[in-house]
Amino acid sequence: MVINMKFKGLFELIPYIHNHKTEAVIIIILALVKAVFSLIPIQLLGKIIDILAVGVTERDVKALLIESSCSLYLFAFSMVVFLNHGIENVYGYLTFLFTDKIVNDVRNDTVGWALNSFRPLKEQKKEGDVISRLSGEIESVAQMLASPVNNLLPLAYKFLISLFVLFWWNPVMGTIATLLITPLYAFSCWIGVKSKNIVSQQRIAQGELVNEISNVLDSMPVINAWRAEEFESNKLRLLSNKIFDLKKQLHIKYMIYWFLTQLLTGIGVVSAVWISYKSVLLGAMSAGSITVAYNYMQNVLTPIGSLSRYVRNLHEIDIALLRIFGLRSEQYTREDSEKLNSTPDIVFSDVCVCCNDDHFLKNVTFSVKPGSLAVLSGPSGSGKSTLLHAVIGYQPLQNGSIKIGGMESLHCIEDIGVSFQLAYLLDRTIRENIAFGQDLPNDMRILSIAEKVGLSELIVERGLDFLVGTHGNALSGGERRKVALARAFYNPKLCYLLDEPTAELDDLSRKKLINYLKQLKQKATVLITSHDEDILAIADQIVSVAEFVQNS
Repeated sequence: MVINMKFKGLFELIPYIHNHKTEAVIIIILALVKAVFSLIPIQLLGKIIDILAVGVTERDVKALLIESSCSLYLFAFSMVVFLNHGIENVYGYLTFLFTDKIVNDVRNDTVGWALNSFRPLKEQKKEGDVISRLSGEIESVAQMLASPVNNLLPLAYKFLISLFVLFWWNPVMGTIATLLITPLYAFSCWIGVKSKNIVSQQRIAQGELVNEISNVLDSMPVINAWRAEEFESNKLRLLSNKIFDLKKQLHIKYMIYWFLTQLLTGIGVVSAVWISYKSVLLGAMSAGSITVAYNYMQNVLTPIGSLSRYVRNLHEIDIALLRIFGLRSEQYTREDSEKLNSTPDIVFSDVCVCCNDDHFLKNVTFSVKPGSLAVLSGPSGSGKSTLLHAVIGYQPLQNGSIKIGGMESLHCIEDIGVSFQLAYLLDRTIRENIAFGQDLPNDMRILSIAEKVGLSELIVERGLDFLVGTHGNALSGGERRKVALARAFYNPKLCYLLDEPTAELDDLSRKKLINYLKQLKQKATVLITSHDEDILAIADQIVSVAEFVQNS
């Protein structure tokens, strides 16, 4: 039986290890030193026992020499033991530091991959799954990676050295050890395969649980209104119990594995002691050889038995890394950015875009003149927002093209001011939300824009440093809308896409916004979705989305 050792996720760490190759080389060398120093006490202990086994009946010069020699070996034994502990301490520190650097590099990259792969409006990935990869998987790698690095390499060195010594010292014991290695390795392969399969299922189940918890917490208003807390709790318990059952299966298989490996290890150790014992009686070995044989046989068989534990860790790390690096492979290709040199037109050419399972928009063809205000009108659910999202790439086109100023819309996204139907506020201050993406906000510009969207009163009352809360929950719906509009207008653009901009606004704020839109369309192209009659009244062009609706 051969274990599948294709650790694709771990292979992806090679570039990160290469960035810290000096530390890696030091660890490899130090692991060999650690292995050698951990074996030296075995030989010294054998010598001490040999010396003590010599019968001394008279206090003569020979006895003094024996005692002196024994003291020398005891001193050497003590020094090696303490030195070995020092080496282990330094080696442990370096391995943990090395793995922490690797994990930190991966974590830093993963943040960028997550942001460049997550497209919530296209619903290509669940929020809970992204959080699970970005947090849970990274932390599991951080916790587990150090153990194999810290222990597996020194164990491998000890195994090779001990097996060589056993064959050189006693070919019979070396042969027994080799014969026992085969079934031990076979059992390790078996548990490795079982562990990989179960751990993979466990990771998927954990991702499902995190995603479901995220979904439930986001829907708590509905759950509370329907008094469905117990119902949802039971659903979460089912997922939790699934994880428990998988762990239980793995524990049972490991119980069987450890019984078999410990049995084989016991056979090997007992054989080594008996063979050395018989050799001592025959005068072929000294008394200390029994201790030496016992320890070397342990150092040959124990690493093979321990292999499964580290293979399990490596499989868990590998599965976690595959999920982490999956974010990198799912990144969207960034379009080359181009600058708009003048107020652009917006041209929809034979666009076809799916709205939902029931209907889609087909053969959408129209153009918006430069420096004009166009409104997408139509009943709720007809696809107005979908069409606006298609302009900025959040909704894939099935056919056709959308060009702004003669360029593909995604090429000039940085020159477009956008306000979504949902505010999408971050849990930061009003200032940080309005001047989003800038390290040095301009407060004068913020206050000027705030006046145009009716936000001045809120700023006077609470200040620019007021934290808006998660999803902007510390603000009312109208206040969230105003902050989102101020963000869209903060940096002057040549093109604006506004989704239901007057929704939830009070009358005074609506009037201020409409007056500002009148000014804005003279120096920018504005495309709006709206039911608002006052918005329709100032429009240069009205496009009825209903004309393009096709039912599935």
